[in-house]
Amino acid sequence: RDRLLNQFEAQEVALARINEQVAAFQSVAAAAQAETAALSAQQAALVANEESAKTEARVGREELKRVRKDYLKAKDDYEAEKAALIDLRARHENFVTSAATEMDQYQATAAAAMAEVAEARSIAESRVAPEAVDKIRSQLESSQKRLNEVQSKFKEVEAQRDKLAKRLDLMTPRPAWRHLEEHGLLESKRTAETVRKAEEKLSAYATELDEVKAKLTLASALLLPDPPASNITIPLITDGSNYFITEGKEGSFVGNGGGGGGGKYAL
Repeated sequence: RDRLLNQFEAQEVALARINEQVAAFQSVAAAAQAETAALSAQQAALVANEESAKTEARVGREELKRVRKDYLKAKDDYEAEKAALIDLRARHENFVTSAATEMDQYQATAAAAMAEVAEARSIAESRVAPEAVDKIRSQLESSQKRLNEVQSKFKEVEAQRDKLAKRLDLMTPRPAWRHLEEHGLLESKRTAETVRKAEEKLSAYATELDEVKAKLTLASALLLPDPPASNITIPLITDGSNYFITEGKEGSFVGNGGGGGGGKYAL
């Protein structure tokens, strides 16, 4: 009986230890389940963050494509405007060179015409009515004034062209509209349109220069004195000899005989 009691007590002690171990295992299992739940929550958050990151990356790629497309378009526009400005500068330099030479010639013509007016004044007054001389002189002075105005406008446009040319190194060149408006060039969103209008304005100024040149030429021609009288010789072939007719005094003509039968013959 004592032995059975001892065995029973030993079994109770072993059972208590087993219960303690089971409780410890249950505690460890509960902790493991809690950790598993936390890991599951973290995994879900990571999955959500991954999807958000993928979405942001996809949007970023689309935005990058759009920005790159806009950049390439802006670059093409810049290159086109730069080429247009370079071409305008080259053509304008050629125009400036030729126009400067022509304006020098026009000024020289105007100065020569004014000198001829002063020099031939007495001759002109003896052959032309004073009113006509005054009118021609007024036209010549008006032409000279117009030439000066055109030259002034030309210099202003040239100054504006220099300002535009300085902007070739910028991505988006912008003309000085405040100064261009003085020449009738209104603000435009595209520089190429401004270049075209500037070329038309320069062409108009060149036309005005040609008109001034024509007026000065006409004024100079009107003030030229009559050419001096000159002898006119006409050979006459006859059976006996050659005869030459020369202009004599008061509009008469005298014939000079050649060969053996020399003599003068009034015609």
